[in-house]
Amino acid sequence: MFKIKLKLIMFIISLNISNSNASIDIQPEEKNTNNTSDNNQNTKSIENNSIEADKKIEINQIINNTIDKNITKSPKKIIKFIFKELAPLLKSKSEFNTITNDYIQNNLIDLLEAKIGKFNNKQKIFNWAIIEGYDSLVEAFLKNNKDNQINIDAKIDGDNALISASEKGHTLIVNTLIDKGAKINLKGENGSTALNLAAKNGYLDIVSILLDNKAAVNTQDKIGKTALIQAATNGYSDIVELLIKNKAKVNIKDKYGNTALILASENNNQDTVNKLIKAKANINAQNNSKITALMQASKNGNIEIATSLIDNHAEINIINNMGKTALIMATENNHKDIVELLLNNNADLDIPDNNGNTALKIAEENQYTDIKDMLKKED
Repeated sequence: MFKIKLKLIMFIISLNISNSNASIDIQPEEKNTNNTSDNNQNTKSIENNSIEADKKIEINQIINNTIDKNITKSPKKIIKFIFKELAPLLKSKSEFNTITNDYIQNNLIDLLEAKIGKFNNKQKIFNWAIIEGYDSLVEAFLKNNKDNQINIDAKIDGDNALISASEKGHTLIVNTLIDKGAKINLKGENGSTALNLAAKNGYLDIVSILLDNKAAVNTQDKIGKTALIQAATNGYSDIVELLIKNKAKVNIKDKYGNTALILASENNNQDTVNKLIKAKANINAQNNSKITALMQASKNGNIEIATSLIDNHAEINIINNMGKTALIMATENNHKDIVELLLNNNADLDIPDNNGNTALKIAEENQYTDIKDMLKKED
């Protein structure tokens, strides 16, 4: 009996132990990923700060050593040497470029004046920095203009700072000057504004910045050229489009009577021609020599532009000051395809120029056989 009870007790104990083990759920220890990520970020931040601090020390040494070596030279020459020494860092596409520029903006003038004392030709050096495109140096002078030596609108060889920066394509400097209150619509030596010269040289970003800051879009320079005429002449069709969107007048003439369309045609700028036609440019406008856009295309042998002009109702038989038609000009330059196009659109074969020469006579005299045969067939 005792043995039976003992076995029963042992069975119950084993059963409880088994149930107890079954209920134990050992969870793996969770890693704190947030803390790890934060630690990594903090480590990177410390490393970056250390690199930046080391680089600033290096820049400071370069500047001070350069000043010491050239202490007897003018401030402008010293600054030239400093930028020469810093060129590898300034041209770098890494963060060193930003660190260097920031250091120049915030420290260069103070470091220089600490060594050589105050100097009085800051305007001249500022003007030079504008032309060279040293945006950090421009910022440095503007930040250290407590003595008001810098006049932001002062002339630089006939043009002011904003005009010079716009002409050279220095976008960062243009932004800086505008932020500092530069006058947008001042004219330079040749009557050009910043917008005129930015458009002339194809700087779309600067044109956009100037227009956003209320640049006068239709200002003419001393020979009557607008920003639109400049851009059209040089084939900057994206700028032409932007100027038209900002209410540029497409039919303004320059001193020589040229419109944007005439000059775009003369310079074989087909995309620009198409955009001007779409903007309702006068297809048959004549310059002071009575030359039209079609005449220019015919003279150049540009079949695409000639076709676009004719498709948009260009008059075929207009004559210029020398009595020449588009047909005569195409014949003179042996452009068979243009002659054919003009004939197919009712060009008059019998109109003579001021010397009494018709297209046929010119073809015969120059032995342009294909054109001669084509003209005789139409005669």
